[in-house]
Amino acid sequence: NYRIFFSPDNPHLQALDALEETYAKEEVILFVLAPQSGDVFTRESLGAVEWLSEEAWQITHSTRVDSVTRFQHSYANEDDIIIENLVTDALDLTDEEVEAVRTIALNEIELVSRLISKTGHVTAVASTLVLPGVASGEREAPIADTRALVAAFEERYPDIDVYLTGGAVLSTMFTEYTMAD
Repeated sequence: NYRIFFSPDNPHLQALDALEETYAKEEVILFVLAPQSGDVFTRESLGAVEWLSEEAWQITHSTRVDSVTRFQHSYANEDDIIIENLVTDALDLTDEEVEAVRTIALNEIELVSRLISKTGHVTAVASTLVLPGVASGEREAPIADTRALVAAFEERYPDIDVYLTGGAVLSTMFTEYTMAD
């Protein structure tokens, strides 16, 4: 736990503790997806993002999942404002619809350099966890779920490389590597 590097009277640690006690202790598991084709904007790649975005809800303590496919895109249709996922049923999209998704995503400030690279060669799916904060080892179940999900993803989508990062992953890796040493 990174908290061992700070004394209990450290004002920054105290501020973090107060914030987490008032709201919730959130951590993120970030799946970085790199299609070997170098292009996220294909039916197959968007379908993989869509599948992972749905499956990530099953991670223990997951309270939110963000991705380019789940991005809440809004637009006007006559007098109505429509808000919907940017991608639905990716495998059924036409070439024109895929290009429209590319144009929207790469021009959306909330997505670029956050959940999609500027060139569209990699993307991410972010699972936000809210850990109860009552016991040590609370990351074990979410990380086990994540590793199982990565294995299933790699089997299902062998042409897309997947990498993990995020606070929950880094904290677990620090512990695992320290114990290994």
